[in-house]
Amino acid sequence: MEEDSTMNDYEVNSTIHEEDSVFSNLFEAESSSVNKPCSSWYNSRMIETDEGEICWILEVEEDVRPVKGQVFDTIDDCIEMYERYAYQAGKPQGVSIDTLNHENSGKRVRISSLQVTGCEAHVIFKLIEGRQSYILDEFEEKHNHQLNSVEHRHLSRRQRKLGISEMTFINKVSTSNIGATRAHHTYNNMLGSYKNTHGTVNDFKNYKNKINCFISSSDAQMLVNRMENRREHVPNFTFEYKVKDNSELECMFWADETAKVNFKEFGDIISFDATYRTNRYNMMFVPFTGIDNHKKTVSIGAGMLRDETADSYVWLLKVFLDTFGSQPKMVVTDQDAAMKKAVALILTESRHRLCMWHITQKLPLKVGKRMFDNTDFKKKFNNIVWNISLSTKTFEKRWAEIMKEFKLEEHPWFTHMYDIRSTWIPPYFTDLPMSGLMRTTSRSESENSFFSNFTSGGAMLIQFMMSYESTMERQGSRLEVLDHQTHNKRPPLQTPFLIEEHACNVYMRTIFLLVQKEIYLGSWRCSQHSVTSGMQGCDVIVVKEIREVKKNIQKVVVGKKKDKNVEVVEDIKTVDPEEAEDGMENEIENETGTGSTTKTVEKVYTFQKDEEKLSHFVEKVRALKDEIEVAHSNSTSKDHDEAIERFLGVTKPSNNDVQNPPVLPYKGCGNDSRLKSLKEKVTEKYLKPKRKCRKCGTLTSDNDARNCEKKKAEKAKAEAVAQALEKLEKK
Repeated sequence: MEEDSTMNDYEVNSTIHEEDSVFSNLFEAESSSVNKPCSSWYNSRMIETDEGEICWILEVEEDVRPVKGQVFDTIDDCIEMYERYAYQAGKPQGVSIDTLNHENSGKRVRISSLQVTGCEAHVIFKLIEGRQSYILDEFEEKHNHQLNSVEHRHLSRRQRKLGISEMTFINKVSTSNIGATRAHHTYNNMLGSYKNTHGTVNDFKNYKNKINCFISSSDAQMLVNRMENRREHVPNFTFEYKVKDNSELECMFWADETAKVNFKEFGDIISFDATYRTNRYNMMFVPFTGIDNHKKTVSIGAGMLRDETADSYVWLLKVFLDTFGSQPKMVVTDQDAAMKKAVALILTESRHRLCMWHITQKLPLKVGKRMFDNTDFKKKFNNIVWNISLSTKTFEKRWAEIMKEFKLEEHPWFTHMYDIRSTWIPPYFTDLPMSGLMRTTSRSESENSFFSNFTSGGAMLIQFMMSYESTMERQGSRLEVLDHQTHNKRPPLQTPFLIEEHACNVYMRTIFLLVQKEIYLGSWRCSQHSVTSGMQGCDVIVVKEIREVKKNIQKVVVGKKKDKNVEVVEDIKTVDPEEAEDGMENEIENETGTGSTTKTVEKVYTFQKDEEKLSHFVEKVRALKDEIEVAHSNSTSKDHDEAIERFLGVTKPSNNDVQNPPVLPYKGCGNDSRLKSLKEKVTEKYLKPKRKCRKCGTLTSDNDARNCEKKKAEKAKAEAVAQALEKLEKK
């Protein structure tokens, strides 16, 4: 051939060999003790050489089989050709060796399940001088082993290698607390079959472990770098952190512009509570929570603490105060002593209210399970502590009556709770507007439960922060839906009164529905009972509530509705040109990234009834996918690290000025031999089955005939009598 005359022994040769480490991922080596499938499952035929050896030759289409003398422009074209040939035929077994040099005794031999067969199948490409192209110089197609089944082609090492789409999917769903196993099942369902997915469940798990290994000791530093970068580029973003003397991360606080707006509008009353199991270092997550104009929970900044000491809460509240510049009118927390001390030191202008729910949960422990369940103590107690309409004098009077009735006047816990009644009883907060919106930390508890859907106890700090951002995005989306409903939907009016129509124009939709209910009840369920003249010229009007209402009362619909059955009227609004342009920009942005997936699915459903168009569309998508995957298949480990850095939004630092915090136990946690609280002991004792003691005849769960108190008393008495008789005999 003409090309042969341009080559000499000093030119660059490129060899693709089954045992070449560069292309070891082209072939799968698997050893198994189970029976081999039928040879008809393989795209190969078995032959016997002149020397009597058995070998296998791949059976493929002639346009795919390598031909000696073929010329390729680049080495990538050479690789692509051989990959296509190998994929169509099925991957060989018992090759692609991955061990260290056995001859070098100084190196450790890697344990591997790969089987060495010494197969000589290979191709050699030579570089053509002066043309920068390659020619297929040598091709050996005989294999001394069977090949992988075509049915198992998707399980070969190359096909199990995760592509861009798989890695992106794992990264995205991890921010919603979806693990590798669920991610694999979900992705398989999206693609329609396990065979269409690159990688098994273990491959998905290995990729997640690779991310954790990549972060490793740089977790805290990467988080700090990410947050500082946001503080530098995002307007009105606050981030502060504190490290110990050994550079270990101890505390941090952050708040974006949305949180600051929420505090300005809804920060009169806030609550905060620590939640656990959000990261692998057991750092406590402390979100600050408020209530917005939809009566929904909103976040007002958040912090993370290494421990729950008073000093940690003092630092957190100082940063909170510096960030927002003013103190809330009321702060609701539980009875944690560290929180109480920190609030008293920092938030001096705020009223500190204790969570009523946490207090009432202790009642069974304090009064005993039998009194709590078998008497009306619970009903009477709740009637005075949860009643916001009582005056302080009435509350104190009824408290004394209950304590006297159940003989609890000298009980230390009830005495203490009465002494601090101004910190938790509703009548003592009537001077504070809207204090009835938040009487417990249930809002914080609900917010913590909401966060738990997006985080896991084994998450890295930077992964937790990404989950937090995903949570905030969902919270913002929920509020946008409520705003949209308020501005575009008008609930039907139920009375002819103008006050209801005015309330509909003033309140947000969620609040109006509550006000509307009160207006309706006040209009149709109440009647004037009597009017009497009181002291100082005042008239006393007694209003009686009608509890039995006829079912045939019709709702009065006010407005432009013509159909009384219509419950919602949609307002048609003119779209502003600038808003339309913004919508077009968003549409263009959605064409890339995750939006391209949606567009692809939409096209598939559009063409599902037209087999010709669908087939043509699938071929184009498959060709584009193969082109991308081939480019990605030649990427190095460094490229994978860069992909992880793009996902995390920060590069891995060379030096860590901020060290990861140590894994410390939570407050109150321990092993099985931990000290049980009095509440646990009382509950276990109450739930323990009771039986009758044969000695004393009482029904109890504390003793039986062997350790009966009556038996012990009789035994002690007998011993005392015996000792007395013994003394008399000695005298």
